[in-house]
Amino acid sequence: MDAVPDRPHPHPLTEGAPSPTYVDAHLHLLALASRLVGVEVAPPAVVSIPTLQERLRQHARLSPPGQWIRGWGYDDFVLGRHPTRHDLDAVAPHHPVRLVHRSGHASVLNTLALRLVGLSRYADDPPLGLVERDTEGEPTGLLLGLEEWLDQRLPTLPHDALVEGLRRANALLTTQGIALVHDATPTNDLERFHLLSWARRQGLLTVGIVFLPGITHLETFARAGLRPGPAGNLTIGQAKILLSPSTQGRLPGVAEVVEQVAEAKGRGWAVAIHAVEKEAVALAVEALHRAGPPPGPQPHRIEHASECPPRLVEALRALGAWVVTNPLFLYYSGPRYRATISPEHLPFLYPFGSLWRAGVPLAFGSDAPVTLPNPALGIRTAVERKGYDGVALCPQEGLPWEVAVWAHTAAGWKVAGLEEGVLV
Repeated sequence: MDAVPDRPHPHPLTEGAPSPTYVDAHLHLLALASRLVGVEVAPPAVVSIPTLQERLRQHARLSPPGQWIRGWGYDDFVLGRHPTRHDLDAVAPHHPVRLVHRSGHASVLNTLALRLVGLSRYADDPPLGLVERDTEGEPTGLLLGLEEWLDQRLPTLPHDALVEGLRRANALLTTQGIALVHDATPTNDLERFHLLSWARRQGLLTVGIVFLPGITHLETFARAGLRPGPAGNLTIGQAKILLSPSTQGRLPGVAEVVEQVAEAKGRGWAVAIHAVEKEAVALAVEALHRAGPPPGPQPHRIEHASECPPRLVEALRALGAWVVTNPLFLYYSGPRYRATISPEHLPFLYPFGSLWRAGVPLAFGSDAPVTLPNPALGIRTAVERKGYDGVALCPQEGLPWEVAVWAHTAAGWKVAGLEEGVLV
């Protein structure tokens, strides 16, 4: 199995040329802050179950019993499997432990953590998501699609850890030359909006922030007199809609998504629809087509559009929506994609070139903390389409250099309806 190399240094755009002002058009600031003060369990730091256990053991020794241990980014492809509660119990039995998968859409808990959130052999599963169980009905520790459910039951980061995490996140972003970020967290509510506004006032975050509220929270924003556009020291962006298959593999019906888009439009919002698989992208395209154009200067956008065959590329062109996508996924997951996706489907994976040639506007983001922000590497990957192992994945889908630069700079302002370089 390929080992993931150390995170590379940024590449200059051209030798001796100054770096442009970058925009990360899709990330999750509070989750990034949490990752940066938690236990690093992503490759290359952790490439086996024993190295994972050793990291947790060392952290547990330095933490008082009962204190939560959080880690982000374990990769089951690199590890060979998901960890189990037994793996975590062996090294941290007296600390509740939560490890978040590299995708951000699965977690592993140890036995103490499972008990604290109310999951056991005899407890019913939450209504959404999946609790993996062994043959005796005991939870293995793996929870799928239950991040929001868990966040409602786990304690928030202690204030000092949150402040330090935000400082580290800001340092990382500014070191990478990033001036503006879009926080696209689907659970973004008014409390998070005020928290990030406070962090900017305190100087913990000096980057500009476009805040995409979750679709279920628009009423509270409206009651507070908040609408898309500049709002104090933040900018409010499109309403975030999450399209993910249920535990039965079913997506919501198109009528339900159209209703969500129509509700957002009625309150003055365009939408940003999370759609990864081709079925979800097709659903997003159809819902936006039926719902009609956005109500203001901010365009509709589709987040990720990871699987996008030619018929969907053409549908996106006709729709006029933006695609905000993630070239770093090709770099960090290229070997996994080649090993797990059939060759006939690989050309439809992040087809940047086809989208650009069709006239679909593109903006790039890291999806941090899924990958750590590195716009220069993202640009290079969008051009060359090489994974960390140096092997190119469908190089015909690479972008011209200047287009990739635009997608990580000016495009991030334009998709938010902002004048380039002007922060609120």
